[in-house]
Amino acid sequence: MNLAAAFLVLVSLSQDFNLSSALIQTSWIIVSLIGLAKRVFLQHSVTMTAEEAALSRNAFPSFSRVQARRILDLGHWVNLAPGTLLTTEGVPVRTLNYMLSGEAKVICAGQEIATINSGFIGEINVLSEGAATATVCVSQPSRAFLVSARALKSVVQFDYEQHSFLVSDLRNDTGRKLQSLNADLSKSYPNT
Repeated sequence: MNLAAAFLVLVSLSQDFNLSSALIQTSWIIVSLIGLAKRVFLQHSVTMTAEEAALSRNAFPSFSRVQARRILDLGHWVNLAPGTLLTTEGVPVRTLNYMLSGEAKVICAGQEIATINSGFIGEINVLSEGAATATVCVSQPSRAFLVSARALKSVVQFDYEQHSFLVSDLRNDTGRKLQSLNADLSKSYPNT
């Protein structure tokens, strides 16, 4: 927008030329072109493994490749064995988990209420480190990406755009899981 505005002002100066304004607008055009070139360079210089690209595409669709890379650099990949607890009901959530493949059971008040095959785990309370609303236990060998709440908050704390993208993507994943749960419940109770 700065580039377009500066260019248009420079064009308008052809009618009533002013050297000072022309120099300022030319400076804005140069700064804007440098910024755009830097952005293109950064986007193309970011490398990701196939696993990281899948995580970025599925978990962080709002993020640019550079923003996704920042989050990826904070966490680590793990292979999870059956029986591994990802969250415990009533215990503060201090890690955001993203299950890329496998299966985990969601247990609330002692009852299994859902199965997760992919998606975020702990996304509702991770930024506030609030208590988990359910226990999530791995039931089949799984592959997951984990990032601590502290590391996640350190990146988004001063970057409003990345914070809003993260909150939006976490919210969308929660909505997707709720729709899936509603569909499963509708099948179980067709007359309600």
